[in-house]
Amino acid sequence: MEMQMITLDPALDQKKQNEQIKQLVKRKVDAIFSKSSRLESSRAWTCRQRRKRRFL
Repeated sequence: MEMQMITLDPALDQKKQNEQIKQLVKRKVDAIFSKSSRLESSRAWTCRQRRKRRFL
């Protein structure tokens, strides 16, 4: 049995991640592991806001 691992990077874009997941479903992959793009982008936003406050 041949196994293959596919990795995709949505680049913190939730719409892109949704499309990538839809494509994986169409390909009928056996499993999908996902990390929310929204969570990462919100963390990045929070860090930027903290830095801005320090300089105000």
